[in-house]
Amino acid sequence: MKIREANDYYSNILSKMKDYRTELVKKQDEIKDNHENKKELANLEKEIKNIDKNCNTVTNYLNAINSIKTNKQQIDAGKEEVKAKMKQMKEERKCLDIFRRISSGEKVSPADEQRLMIYNKEMYSMAKIMALMNKEKTTEKFHYTECEEDTQNKIEKMDYDDMEVGEISLELPEVPANISNK
Repeated sequence: MKIREANDYYSNILSKMKDYRTELVKKQDEIKDNHENKKELANLEKEIKNIDKNCNTVTNYLNAINSIKTNKQQIDAGKEEVKAKMKQMKEERKCLDIFRRISSGEKVSPADEQRLMIYNKEMYSMAKIMALMNKEKTTEKFHYTECEEDTQNKIEKMDYDDMEVGEISLELPEVPANISNK
């Protein structure tokens, strides 16, 4: 039985029980007014108490059903909230990936750039700044390597024979007499 069906079913039973109790109370009042049969009056009182007990039981069922219904609604709302959070996290992950690609200088489609810009303008501008900084670092490194290669090439092309050397004064040690020039 579904929750709504159970709620309708027990609500209907409770309504019928209350109507029946109302009839019994009317009968009880008629018997009290006429001071008639005390045995019938006692039976009516027992039946009213029994109906009250059953009404309480059915009311407890209805309360339990309503509690289940409320819990189910909360669970459904929780599921929707989780779905929304998952969707948001997925979008954040995509935007962080776009941020990483832009900031590292990779090629990024205009649609992805637009997506990051819409998601967070500050992140987009920070990624662009980081990309420029990374570009400058690579340019400086390349420039340094280029200069280093130029210097190396110049050194290799130098002709040492054409170089002018200043006067060099060397004092040669005396050669002992026992060593001969051969």
